[in-house]
Amino acid sequence: MSRYLYGDKILEAFRVFRRPLTLVEVVDYVAEMEAKSIVEVRLEVDNTLTAAWLHGLVKREDDLFTLFFRIRIMPISGDDLQYGDQILSAFMVLKRPLKLSDIVDYVAMVSNKTPYEVRAQVADTLALACIHDFVHRVDGRYVLAPGLSECNDTSSDDTSIQPSE
Repeated sequence: MSRYLYGDKILEAFRVFRRPLTLVEVVDYVAEMEAKSIVEVRLEVDNTLTAAWLHGLVKREDDLFTLFFRIRIMPISGDDLQYGDQILSAFMVLKRPLKLSDIVDYVAMVSNKTPYEVRAQVADTLALACIHDFVHRVDGRYVLAPGLSECNDTSSDDTSIQPSE
């Protein structure tokens, strides 16, 4: 199984255009940002978008893809949403790299649940997001992929992540 490529550029395309996109539009954007031909990136972009669709990160209707952060890993009932939209909101509101406990506390607060009730689902969703390069884990903290860098404000000294020595 090949590694999914260009996840950061695909997210960036959705952020830049802020509307549903066709595969051709996403491929064009990635090719332009990577300074490569459409032929060079098309298969990898298609594979990554398809995987994102299969895992519930994007929706597809009438050949239009829409970023969608309500992730379902093992659907059981209507209450098994994995809090993807709240996790994204945590990054956007807090604007810094986040520990799992920060994300769990935020999701619990906005969901009117206890941290204990949401922790497992949040951890599973973050693991899936890491696998597909939507979120990265660095020194025990999570950050959004580089394409969403305005949500990862690391300018202050107390929240910046330095590489391990």
